[in-house]
Amino acid sequence: MRQIKTVSAIICLLTLIFTTTGRIYASSVSLNIHPSLLVLNASIGQKYQEVTYFTNQTKENLKIIAYTSGFSEYKNTNHPIFIKNDNEKKWINIPNYPKTVDSNKSIKIKYSVNIPQNASAGSHMLSIIIKENSGQISVSLATLIIVNIAGNINVKGVIDKFYTPNLIMLKNKVPFTIDFHNYGNIVLSPSGFINIYNLWGKKVTSIPINSTNSLTLPGYTREYSSEWNNNKNILNQIGYYKAKIYLTYGVQGQIYNVSDQINFIEINWKEALITLLILIIFGMYIIRRRK
Repeated sequence: MRQIKTVSAIICLLTLIFTTTGRIYASSVSLNIHPSLLVLNASIGQKYQEVTYFTNQTKENLKIIAYTSGFSEYKNTNHPIFIKNDNEKKWINIPNYPKTVDSNKSIKIKYSVNIPQNASAGSHMLSIIIKENSGQISVSLATLIIVNIAGNINVKGVIDKFYTPNLIMLKNKVPFTIDFHNYGNIVLSPSGFINIYNLWGKKVTSIPINSTNSLTLPGYTREYSSEWNNNKNILNQIGYYKAKIYLTYGVQGQIYNVSDQINFIEINWKEALITLLILIIFGMYIIRRRK
């Protein structure tokens, strides 16, 4: 049975992680494509009819061409890599082009996704690319299509690294970076939190991770980041801390947890200097009183 999830959170992911060049240009030349991301839960041997909408809000009539491609992630960047020689792009059947899109008009691009009998289980990354072909502007936009096929799903992710730039922070903003690697065969969206504990083991705060539901493609490492803004009083901003990360990921009822921890010292040098001056002045006052 066909199940399509074009979820706003995942569309948000596309904007943050798989932003296409066309999507970037769209704000300046008034071109758009919708949906920007389609997640299709499919079965082998089935055929699915889909639609992509292309909008031309320029003052010119534009001639476009449409073609298919595979894609993968260019590690830890905001751009996908389009793979023109990907054999799986043949799963998509799209009508012949070019076509002309009049000024301030939208067109409906119908296509089908045909899942072969020998398709392997897991996630398959495909795309439809719309390219302006009239020579007036050079723009490409894409609908990314993630096809999830049921079967022997391997769900496995690990935290490769959990770190801060420096073990001693000389400011009250502490950045954290998490490198999450997907060893499975289906896209994963790890989420969770970082708990911060002080020297005495008391939890100071909790910071969310991946609130935008960004995806990690199979076989790739995705970098997630967060930041602790320690804006409490001066004495609370100086000290030894422990950060523990807890991530949850999974699909189709297979839920897993991973964790890690690091230690760091947080010192805001300006406030530390003020504190030191106060202590020096207080010490001098005590010494004079004793005299």
